[in-house]
Amino acid sequence: MSSRIPSEILQDIFKYLTEDKNVAKHLKHKELYKCLFVNKFWCANAIIILWKNPINQEINPKSLITTYISCLNEESKMILQKNEIILPYNNENNNN
Repeated sequence: MSSRIPSEILQDIFKYLTEDKNVAKHLKHKELYKCLFVNKFWCANAIIILWKNPINQEINPKSLITTYISCLNEESKMILQKNEIILPYNNENNNN
């Protein structure tokens, strides 16, 4: 029989760790990122905290947004363009 910490308690622990003022922000994300690999249960609870603030000091926000947009399907990209949202690059015109 395995005992499991309730999700709410585990998330509270993760929140506490990420709010610790004695730890640098980028280290908080690194440590929480490691929790993703413990097991599925920890992953499901750690990801909630990580997605609340996906941009940390180690990641260039522009490159993160570019990555997100590059993963969109063409229909979603067209919707952005129709709403006059300028995409950081266009796959068809980008030869780099």
